[in-house]
Amino acid sequence: MLKILSDLLQITRSKECRVAFSDEGSHFFGGKLESLEFRGIHPPCPLHHFLSIDTCDRNSPIRFEGGQYLPLLYPLSYTEGGEGISYRVVDDLEIEITHLPEADQKNHFPEFLPVRKAKLSPLTYAERRILHSTIQVPSPADQTRLGRLWNRDFFKVSGMLVGYFDRFRCLRPSDEPTHCQAWKIAEFPATRIPFGEIWNEYPNDARFVFSFCFDCHRIHGHLDCT
Repeated sequence: MLKILSDLLQITRSKECRVAFSDEGSHFFGGKLESLEFRGIHPPCPLHHFLSIDTCDRNSPIRFEGGQYLPLLYPLSYTEGGEGISYRVVDDLEIEITHLPEADQKNHFPEFLPVRKAKLSPLTYAERRILHSTIQVPSPADQTRLGRLWNRDFFKVSGMLVGYFDRFRCLRPSDEPTHCQAWKIAEFPATRIPFGEIWNEYPNDARFVFSFCFDCHRIHGHLDCT
């Protein structure tokens, strides 16, 4: 039987971090994952690398017992059927793809997203407060916080805060069809901060979401629009 590294994934409940770009960071955004190998469905055109989470980082709400990096991949150059991509992590540089939409031969996305190192910075109480505030004119201090949070459109890695319990058909053996108990672990709004026009036809309210199912141990990359 194939050993699946994501069987060993653990998530800290109710922990939320912003992705802060820094040359001192141990997480990697964008670029190409060298030597990444595929099982299951082999992608006919490149997948886009959003973030490799260093699960050894003490700030990460995600942990592996038998590995270090959790790669988050999304099929930006494919037609979007609602589910995006589903896969399991077999090893640090090997994934098993179980669902992938049809490749779009007319897509003109750049081959890679911009490359940056990143840190995970847990949200402070003041940042969480201003995120949920309805104040029309924030104070100067809160305006600074909102700027740091890209006017609420920041990239984030999170614990078990939001669930998607009726969206994906679960691969757990069962006599009846069941749905994944999937929890959101990361979110990337299609913001123009900090890289400008990199999202092609995706609108500003689009959010690329990654969730994890504890039953069939798959990561689901999907699109949400607010």
